[in-house]
Amino acid sequence: MKTKDELTKNHRANDVQAEEGGMMIANDNPFCAVSSFENYLSVLNPVNEYLFQRLKSSAKGEVWYDNVNMVVGENTLGKKMKVISQRAELSTTYTNHSIRAMTITILDRSGFEARHIMSVSGHRNESSIKSYSKTDEDTKTNMAGSLML
Repeated sequence: MKTKDELTKNHRANDVQAEEGGMMIANDNPFCAVSSFENYLSVLNPVNEYLFQRLKSSAKGEVWYDNVNMVVGENTLGKKMKVISQRAELSTTYTNHSIRAMTITILDRSGFEARHIMSVSGHRNESSIKSYSKTDEDTKTNMAGSLML
């Protein structure tokens, strides 16, 4: 949650906004966000008060994170998806932003209204989220087929 005076691209100083945002819902998917988050919480160092903790050099046992009571830096968090993609040797290097863009695109293609997507993406106007939604090849093929009728 952003603090009232924190300045970001989508949240300006003293903005009056409704408390909106995303939420995680548990499901039976092996990649369930709730289960993943609970697993993450279970290996945090209970003495460290921060949610994003520094990983121990050897992440084994019940506690994977250091007792160093300091927050992980913005640069470390900002590059997290890129590092994960590279270490996993994925065919594509993902970024934090590419995950956000993919989420918005999937929600748009699934038929969710822009106002609902905006409530979880943090965007303030529809034109901002529409730039993420490109027409895919299947849609173009269906459009071409409709013209042949």
